[in-house]
Amino acid sequence: MRLYLIRHGQTAWNVEGRAQGHSDVGLDDEGLRQSRLLGRAFRGVELARVVSSDLSRALETARTVASATGAPLTTDPRLREQCFGEWEGRLYSDWRAEIEVHATNSGQLPADFAPPRGESIREVWERIGEFASTLCLKDGDLAVVSHGGAAGLLLARLREEPIDAGRTYRFPNASVTLLARSSDRWEVVRFADVQHLQAEPSGT
Repeated sequence: MRLYLIRHGQTAWNVEGRAQGHSDVGLDDEGLRQSRLLGRAFRGVELARVVSSDLSRALETARTVASATGAPLTTDPRLREQCFGEWEGRLYSDWRAEIEVHATNSGQLPADFAPPRGESIREVWERIGEFASTLCLKDGDLAVVSHGGAAGLLLARLREEPIDAGRTYRFPNASVTLLARSSDRWEVVRFADVQHLQAEPSGT
């Protein structure tokens, strides 16, 4: 079984460094270009299905993969990014320091801190784990389209790594990470590959 873990294409908030979370921000022009090239890269790849976060930036990206492969597309809200609640739309640089201060003052681990009306990383870890537990070798090859933070946690779950490992992975927009299941574990074949995003050939 092979699993293609894909991060959605670029949005305007990605460029600005804003926390998107569950805010339904669509792809910008560059994100649409990335998705088109992603779809081209998947031509001829046989997939049993494509599973996507239900947020539009992921779903728009997933549709190009499904169209290129002819695989059925389904959505799963467990693949959503962390909900940042009242902090959505704020610059990451503005609130990351607040998390560290809160953790220091309260003795709470950063992974257990939730923004007002939002989720903690540990809560995302749990729902991503629920999704990972549904994957079955007999399902055939899959493409999973998600978000930067959620994808890192999913990779750590599949690799049976701790939650902190999941927070260290970085995935460029529209990147592809390929995993293969061998006997009892997932092996990373390609990590955060963006070669398919090179300039489109002339005449296309």
